[in-house]
Amino acid sequence: MNKKIDIINAAMEVLANQGYYDATISGIAERAGVADATIYEHFKNKEDLLFSIPEEKMKEVLSLAELHLQGIKGALNKIRKFVWFYLWIFENNTNWASVVLLNLKTNRKFVNTSGYKMYQDLVRIVIDIIEEGKSEGSIRKDINPYVFRSLLLGAIEHVSIRRLILNKPENLVPLADDITELLIQAVKV
Repeated sequence: MNKKIDIINAAMEVLANQGYYDATISGIAERAGVADATIYEHFKNKEDLLFSIPEEKMKEVLSLAELHLQGIKGALNKIRKFVWFYLWIFENNTNWASVVLLNLKTNRKFVNTSGYKMYQDLVRIVIDIIEEGKSEGSIRKDINPYVFRSLLLGAIEHVSIRRLILNKPENLVPLADDITELLIQAVKV
């Protein structure tokens, strides 16, 4: 297996469990089964390693999002699927969710990384869905797609953070219908 990927996976686990400030390069190296120096062959420092995590995972998430939305007709159905998908990703990738929601999104430097650009590509899907809904007549023309995106992401990320910190709710996917209904009621014609 690729050492860089092994290090990223180990870092994701260590950071998810210990948080950025308590995690150490030595702890990550130990978890990856490599020497500390091996980490520095691939990453400048702990922050560089942190910012490398979404670059790898976002490739997979973007690909999965595109796959899940294939064949879905109508903007309202796409909203349903995107909400379900985003909840499913966070529920089934707890370490990644922890790193993204508790470590990266609160780091101001994250917005200057390629991982953040990939995150923007993912959430741009919501903007495209709203514009599609306006064109097809299922979503009101006065809806600001950026505000809607914030509502959608905010709802999903809020319940996901509660799960990470409080382990409540135990599962995220069952919330998809409730979240989706509220969102759709807010925008449909």
